[in-house]
Amino acid sequence: MKILILTNVYSGLYSFRKELIEALIQYGNRVIVIAPEDDYAEKIKALGAEITDIRLRRRGMNPFQDFSLFLNYIKQLKRTEPDVVLTYTVKPNIFGGLACRILNIPYIANITGLGTSIYNSGTLADIVLALYRSGTKKASQVMFQNRHNKVFFEKKVLKREGRLIPGSGVNLKQFSFSEYPENDGRIRLVCVTRIMKDKGIEEFLDCAEYIKAKYDNVSFDLVGDYDDKAYEQRIVSLHKQSVINYHGVQEDVAGFYKAGHALIQPSYHEGLSNVLLENAACGRPCISTDVPGCREVFDNGISGISCKAGDSKSLIEAVEKFIGLDYNLKSKMGKAARIKVENEFSRELVIGAYFEEIESAVR
Repeated sequence: MKILILTNVYSGLYSFRKELIEALIQYGNRVIVIAPEDDYAEKIKALGAEITDIRLRRRGMNPFQDFSLFLNYIKQLKRTEPDVVLTYTVKPNIFGGLACRILNIPYIANITGLGTSIYNSGTLADIVLALYRSGTKKASQVMFQNRHNKVFFEKKVLKREGRLIPGSGVNLKQFSFSEYPENDGRIRLVCVTRIMKDKGIEEFLDCAEYIKAKYDNVSFDLVGDYDDKAYEQRIVSLHKQSVINYHGVQEDVAGFYKAGHALIQPSYHEGLSNVLLENAACGRPCISTDVPGCREVFDNGISGISCKAGDSKSLIEAVEKFIGLDYNLKSKMGKAARIKVENEFSRELVIGAYFEEIESAVR
């Protein structure tokens, strides 16, 4: 078969779905990926897929740009004549789905998260939901990464049953289990994130300032790029003061997970957190928010500690609770985290779901 993939960035596709692409190609399928150009395009090609660059503005809504994207999708679908299309992220789901619907091409959408506009509600949310109704109306299947998103969409958008999958899954070989760091009295806390408000960066920085002033044996490592430059000045300042260690973008995030004693992820919402999955696969507990897309990945008190979203005090309390735990209990929590992802979030489960849905779509 000829399988077309529409997404908003090559890098995310490579990081979270390269095994799916490899499996599709291994079984004799021709895979074509359409996304905006970035540094990962060549890595996608190296997997054996074909690529086509396209203009796509990931954030914001501009009617002229979005209509141009829709027309470009129509053009690319007519050019490639795929047997089935897989769509990821908001604009490919909406405008790629609508293009498939018009051309009567089977397509499978993946709702990787509701997005800030929907969570903030209001007129923009109403517009996005209306577009989603149109874009997913004729989808062969709509996949969801957490139950909350699934129930919300089934009620507000689909009016039918979607399919719940375990997020993007996690590559258990790439993110291999590592024994807990030695008990030397230090506690290293790690945050791997896109730097923006909805990822809880303000709460993380507030927490780091408070904890560092109170505990001299705790360090904070921040890894990630700026989605919002408004936080750059504060992060640079805290790095200079040694309140945090800012490492920028890193390709080998597994090394940071394994060097840490726990991951902090204070997100306001997620589809299903890949960072939490990767960290757990490495055998580390987490301190994270009790929100859809995060709460599914850990069991509070067993493989992680829960806190409230948008609440610096709650995060600080959770971190202090973790600091006070016995070393052996922290290590035990890390092992429990690994067992949970092995049982529930292996990437092979996601690949199997896609093969089933593709087969059903092209019958």
